[in-house]
Amino acid sequence: MSAVWLRATAQLRGRVGATVLLAVLVGLAGGMVLAAVAGARRTDAALPRFIAYDNTVDAEVVSDVGTQPRLDPLGREVRAVAALPEVAAATRATAIILSSPDPASPSGRRRDLGYLPLDSGGSRMFGRPMVVAGRLADERRAEEVVVDEELAARRYLRVNSMWPVGAYTMAQLGQAGGETSTAPTGPTANLRIVGIVRHPIDLLPAVTGQDNLYVNHGDLYLTPAYWHRYGPDLARYGVVMAVALHRGPTDLPRLATDVRRLLGPQTQVAPVEPGAFFTPTGGGVVPGLRRAIRLESGALLAFAVLAAIAALLLVGQTLGRQVFLESVEHPTLRALGMTGGQLVGVALVRAAAIGLGGAAVAVTTAVSLSPFTPIGLARRADLHPGISVDLAVLAPGALAVVALVAVCVAGPAWRASRTPATALGVAEPVGTGRPSRLVGALARAGFPPTAVIGLRLALEPGRGRTAVPVRSAIAGAAAAVCALTAAGVFGASLTRLDATPRAYGWTWDVSVGNFASVSEARRAAMTLDATRGVDGYLGAVTGELLLDGRRVQVMAIERAKGSVPLEVLEGREPIRAGEITLGTNTLRTLGKHVGDTVAMAVDAGQPSRRLRVVGRMVLSAGPLDTAIAPGKGAVVDFEVFRRLAPETAVQVFLVRLDPAVDRGRTVDGLRRAFPGTVVRPLAHPDISDLQRVGYLPGLLAALVVLLALGTVTHALVSSTRRRRRDLAILKTLGFLRRQVSATVAWQATAFATAAVLVGLPLGVAVGRWAWQLVAVQLGVVPEPIVPPLGVLAIAGGALLAANLIAAMPGWVAGRLLPALVLRSE
Repeated sequence: MSAVWLRATAQLRGRVGATVLLAVLVGLAGGMVLAAVAGARRTDAALPRFIAYDNTVDAEVVSDVGTQPRLDPLGREVRAVAALPEVAAATRATAIILSSPDPASPSGRRRDLGYLPLDSGGSRMFGRPMVVAGRLADERRAEEVVVDEELAARRYLRVNSMWPVGAYTMAQLGQAGGETSTAPTGPTANLRIVGIVRHPIDLLPAVTGQDNLYVNHGDLYLTPAYWHRYGPDLARYGVVMAVALHRGPTDLPRLATDVRRLLGPQTQVAPVEPGAFFTPTGGGVVPGLRRAIRLESGALLAFAVLAAIAALLLVGQTLGRQVFLESVEHPTLRALGMTGGQLVGVALVRAAAIGLGGAAVAVTTAVSLSPFTPIGLARRADLHPGISVDLAVLAPGALAVVALVAVCVAGPAWRASRTPATALGVAEPVGTGRPSRLVGALARAGFPPTAVIGLRLALEPGRGRTAVPVRSAIAGAAAAVCALTAAGVFGASLTRLDATPRAYGWTWDVSVGNFASVSEARRAAMTLDATRGVDGYLGAVTGELLLDGRRVQVMAIERAKGSVPLEVLEGREPIRAGEITLGTNTLRTLGKHVGDTVAMAVDAGQPSRRLRVVGRMVLSAGPLDTAIAPGKGAVVDFEVFRRLAPETAVQVFLVRLDPAVDRGRTVDGLRRAFPGTVVRPLAHPDISDLQRVGYLPGLLAALVVLLALGTVTHALVSSTRRRRRDLAILKTLGFLRRQVSATVAWQATAFATAAVLVGLPLGVAVGRWAWQLVAVQLGVVPEPIVPPLGVLAIAGGALLAANLIAAMPGWVAGRLLPALVLRSE
């Protein structure tokens, strides 16, 4: 054991630079992996923690007389409900309509929805928000208000801003929907913004103004003092009693029984979706957030797995190369009496030093990178941003780094220890002696000696004491070029998808309307017919139906004017009542193909009818229904819905504009005709979720490039060290310093050229394959893009990076003293 320890410590003292470089490479790779795993855990936990922090309400109680002009009877019974044994607190809340001047609106005014607690202490019933700036409002002051970030950005509001608003009266309630030029006749107030807040429902970005699609409209939160001063004739959308229970959802059945006994059987008692009390769109908000955040945390975990694989391949072969280089001394050590087991022990002692150093660097790197997580939407939900120390990941991760380094070293060390100990210096690890045909051809072609010798050093492993595993260095560099190219192809394809609405199913220019009746839709159609610049449009409505027993969101289309072709991948659009076209994922889920039939029914137990699948499409319902994603859902002819319900009305019109007419002017006219409901092309939330994690492939490629730079640096330094006798002979034969440095530069250039020739086509193939895989899962048009300028930049960057790396080894090689080297060698 003493011999092992003495030899290992001597090796460590003699190769401090190589040991430190290897520990840093191990640490950086391990740190990125640990940071990704810890970041995935933090991303996944951010929303549940925010919801638990924000949630202060368990149930809502709604009476059927909440919109009557008189004060809701819940006001007389709230104390009785609060006195129930299962109730911790109860208070009333409502939503009122406010209006203020807005030059950006076509009508010059814009309405806003204000959440208004009616009783003292009622503000907390909207939740416990995250305060982004300022403070919460004082319930005793009528003019104090807090707003969410979207409203603050849209209206240019800041803390301490003054905002004049007017309120509508109950008599105006029917006139106040949407954008309206009607001035409010209720009380006016000069509100003071005292805080900007964030609830879980505020995490999704604002995308459109449709009421049937959850979007963050921008909300303001008033105080009970506002109600006491300006009520009760404020136009309001019902009055809701918010209830907090002692035992949470467990007490809901008991609460429902007691409340109906107190307020009558018509009273509705419903659980509150955590983090989404009093949302105008009901449920579905938080599940959508959870799906998006699961994608983000899953992407981080996938990044961690791929980064770990890349690190094992690149850093592992660098560790193996170091063992190979050090094995040149094994015959001498075996001749002095060391056994094969002792030689393996020496390698493992050094591996332990590298592993411990790498583990320390990995933990430090992971903690340093923790402020960059959570990612995506979860980042806005994090209650405690900044540095995070996740011991559940870091502790086992550090042990795993040490263990994996030992495993990567143990195999090559065992193979190297099998070298026979014959005469001193005779039996050495040998490389192939086969010369490179390419180098021979270049020499015969008259290439300069520096180029020929540099290429020979790069492409010929050598033999004996000058043997260098150059192929592993070329493989590492090729892996870096491949990863970078694949990431570039993937990123360019994602960017192209976002810029090509047709690829995600939006084949029209704008959608207009949010119609509630057949007569309203007919009047809108007449308006579109009279609008100059409208080349064609079709009507659409959505509903949930059963297809082969599975619930599927279906869009019915009615052709009205001109042609608005949909994006068909296979087959054609439905044109008859007995036909249906499905999205790629829905088609796969149902186990169907184009030409098969599906059974459609309104509900279980209802009569069904057979529809023939005539096509596979990229689907989009625009702002109508986000449940219809590019790969999910179905399209049928409008006659199908009309037969199910004769009074079914078109909800929106999907409009194609005439390219020969000024589109801006046409859109402005549509906005005046359909205020607040004109929506331009908009990527589906599934695509937006992908865009939020679209940088991860590039980050993975950057990590691979960093590791590859380390392996190439290690290869060049090792080659210069192992072949210094050859370099000294060159100087003896008349090579100048600059020629020796040029020889090393040619060696690096050969590494980079070989990596480019192998890595670029492989990277293009991998990037195209990865994008097609993702596109098929999304259900969008699979159109991978290869950016030519990006590919050329990668090739040029590889050559430049290799020569920059070669500068220091070349400088050292150019200053070798031939006499000292030849005497020692």
